[in-house]
Amino acid sequence: ELQGAPTLSLPLYRDRAVAAAHAEEVASIPGLVLGAYCGVAVTPRCAGVVVGSDASAEAEDALDALFAAAASRSLDVDLHIDETNEPASCVLLPCCKALARARAAGFRGHVVLGHATSLSLQPPLIREQVISQLRLLGPLTVVVNPFTNLGLMDRRGTSPPVGADIDATAPRTPQWRGLTLMQELRAAGVPLAASSDNVRDFWEPFGSDYDCLAVWRLVVAIGHLDTAPSPGHWADLVSTSAAAACAAQPALIGAGSPADLVLFPSARRLSELFARPQSDRLPLPPGR
Repeated sequence: ELQGAPTLSLPLYRDRAVAAAHAEEVASIPGLVLGAYCGVAVTPRCAGVVVGSDASAEAEDALDALFAAAASRSLDVDLHIDETNEPASCVLLPCCKALARARAAGFRGHVVLGHATSLSLQPPLIREQVISQLRLLGPLTVVVNPFTNLGLMDRRGTSPPVGADIDATAPRTPQWRGLTLMQELRAAGVPLAASSDNVRDFWEPFGSDYDCLAVWRLVVAIGHLDTAPSPGHWADLVSTSAAAACAAQPALIGAGSPADLVLFPSARRLSELFARPQSDRLPLPPGR
């Protein structure tokens, strides 16, 4: 299944006429969700506590307008949020405030929070504040994009307004994996999924060719998810949780369910599944 997410830069939603017109156009085409690229909103802090800023207030106002527009057209929402190496940026804070107001006003749409990379750069107090709010504001899903996040975050040549400045001319090995707080979010009960975002484009020249197995393999490796209680503990990242993130009907394996699945006949255990190319994989058509 495919789902489109027509995306505006978040500040454009502050113009309520623009927000309403965009939502109307999105709602006119089945299968679309309301999207926004949230950029960077630097939030001044004192002793690790956010004390507010014009940028944060403007982001909150734009998010209020976005959620109101989505509610008026019964649309789900997809946000590229906090995709930055700037530790002073945490748009998730105003997002949680705006989403809480929208939920109180009756908005029931699903919200995808893509990337959220700078959350892992926040001090403990802000991490805990964001995670504790996210677990109460569903339905929502935080989506990690391991190929894109690993390729873009902490990269030579990064500069404002995209992120904190990193010299493009000096040899430098990246020091940060660019992942959001996957294990902490999962432990708190916040839904998670994994995806690709960019594939062989300007931002990610390599990527995964939209191969869910490649995404799962990489995110397990760089997130140390092999510390889980069982080999399949994180399989939902690219299966049932991913389906829920785009409001698709999850394909469950069970008696009476459609055989909408992929077989890996040469993989007897997870280590073989991840270590070998699986070029003999066998997709079964639905209903077979």
